[in-house]
Amino acid sequence: MLLLVPVLVILVPLVFLYFLPLYDIFLLDPIPVFAVVIYTLVLYMFFLLLKVSYSDQDTLDKVEIPNVPRQVETLLKTMTRGASYPISSEIILNLGKRHRDQSKLIKKIQDRGIGLTPTQIIKYFSKLERANIIASKKAYTREYYLTDEGKWCYNAVKKCLPKRQFWFIFRHYLRRRELPPYPETSKGEK
Repeated sequence: MLLLVPVLVILVPLVFLYFLPLYDIFLLDPIPVFAVVIYTLVLYMFFLLLKVSYSDQDTLDKVEIPNVPRQVETLLKTMTRGASYPISSEIILNLGKRHRDQSKLIKKIQDRGIGLTPTQIIKYFSKLERANIIASKKAYTREYYLTDEGKWCYNAVKKCLPKRQFWFIFRHYLRRRELPPYPETSKGEK
């Protein structure tokens, strides 16, 4: 699927500009052939750079996360109304690099197009805490961070729920998403 357009882009000029002229058949001038090739490549690149719409249930059903318990996979793929990316995965991605306090984390998630109230988002924080994916510590404000299982989920989200079409095709149709085994929970089985 990824190679179809590039192969055609190479074959069309070869046929019209090299092989057919060998037999004294001149169907097209070189300029229209190159114009078609360039337009095709531009449209192809545009398609590959489009964002994946996980709000389409068929697309989300194609997502498989290897080596993960079923309840964690379900949690990572949980969608909300009006969002184009799973909310639990968005929370994990926002906690991937650093600890964040609750209000900043809520604001970042809302800025990403997830139209939930702070109270609704906090419910997802609680679900992720019960699954031992994130943890929090109470200081002046509540601060969230990823556990070992959360760090595994961060890598899984980056590989299995890519944001661009190219990586979605690469990861799911070509099955390029190797992940280590899911870590054992430190608080016992949940």
